[in-house]
Amino acid sequence: MNKALILLIVFLHTALPILADKKMSTKDLWREIQQSEEYIYGVGQGSTIKDASQMALEELVASISTNVESNYNYRIASTDGGIEGPTSSVDINSMVKTYSRMTLSNTKQLVLSAEKDKMQTVVRYMTRADLQEMFRKRGEKVKEYVKIARRAAKNGQVDRALRNYYWALALLVSYPDGSQLQIDDDDFNLQYAHTWIPTQMKEIFKRISLTPGTLTEDTDLGEKILPITVTYQGSPTDEITFSCTDGNIAEVGPFTPRDGKATLYLPIETQEKKLIANISYSGKAESAIDPELADVIDAAQFLKFKEAELPLGRAIVSATTAKQPVKEETVATVNPIKEPAAEPIKEQESPVAEPSQETPALAIAAKVSTQPISASSNLYTYRGETVDGKPDGSGVMTFKASGTFDGVTVSEGDYMEGEFYAGHIYIVNHYDRGGNLKQGNIIKGM
Repeated sequence: MNKALILLIVFLHTALPILADKKMSTKDLWREIQQSEEYIYGVGQGSTIKDASQMALEELVASISTNVESNYNYRIASTDGGIEGPTSSVDINSMVKTYSRMTLSNTKQLVLSAEKDKMQTVVRYMTRADLQEMFRKRGEKVKEYVKIARRAAKNGQVDRALRNYYWALALLVSYPDGSQLQIDDDDFNLQYAHTWIPTQMKEIFKRISLTPGTLTEDTDLGEKILPITVTYQGSPTDEITFSCTDGNIAEVGPFTPRDGKATLYLPIETQEKKLIANISYSGKAESAIDPELADVIDAAQFLKFKEAELPLGRAIVSATTAKQPVKEETVATVNPIKEPAAEPIKEQESPVAEPSQETPALAIAAKVSTQPISASSNLYTYRGETVDGKPDGSGVMTFKASGTFDGVTVSEGDYMEGEFYAGHIYIVNHYDRGGNLKQGNIIKGM
């Protein structure tokens, strides 16, 4: 071996321990932390070092919150608007605190005083470079959850797709530079995550359909029983979880369908006309596998999607009445409003077929009812419940002539039975003059 190399090895072997021992003193290090802008720190006091360290950590979190608060001024929203990110210092502080449980617990610690029987003073500190690395890792996590969600959506795994999109969105809100984070879409175009992710979730909600069957009651058990057909993009699915409430009863569920079917057992006092299904998407229980993520989900309570709420009430009423279509001449018995009977139609009767016993699939229509129902018309007569002289509630429209009403082609003797609202069709079934179902559950809405 080269003599010079041997001497160098001997020097390092003897000198390095000496150099290592010459560490910066606690006093000098504390002075540097206070004076340098490269550090963020918190100071805590307690009867024990552990207590003092925890207080110092809380101070550090507050200091980080002050440093990054201005970067949170952006909106989490889809292209059609709607969902806001943190809007107050309380929201921001709660999101910043999600870093404390795992990441900040590994920050450096400096004990300033540790004398027995005296208050202990501890400093928890980190560099700004450490903080930026911490944020960067959370941004990478956002991208990873988006990848999982996209893959799940392509495979029709609705629950998993919604859950991972939501996790990505919640993490994004906790990321100070979230408004600048970009991800690749399915066409390999860069999109801003804070608008793209909510849009993907809303598209999924639009493709979900819950079709109620006939509601029955079990008075002995004190329950109302409601079968539901669950579809995604028109096909039955088991990949959706939901719960239900009418606004008064506690939320019932969660329900997960089997072979696209689910049976809801509701309290007897449930007001079915007000029943709403809430599609699950937060994945709070599943997030427990990642403590950091679980903290974020707890803090992101302000992130909510109205599109996840599907009203079932009017559809339940229509689905129930569709089982036993009522012929025009018996309507007066069902709707006990005294009006003169309509003149019988003078033409050859066609053979009357047995009414269909199948409830057709619920047609979810985005189209709004635009044609009001007048008190007097040459095309139809209306019998049923009214409010301020307008059809409102259960009723029947019987058509006196062939024509088109609100986009629906009708023949003389046809009738529409179901629910009306403020002088418009809300949700009805269309029958021919013999009581045969022609079109089920025509939903117009308002």
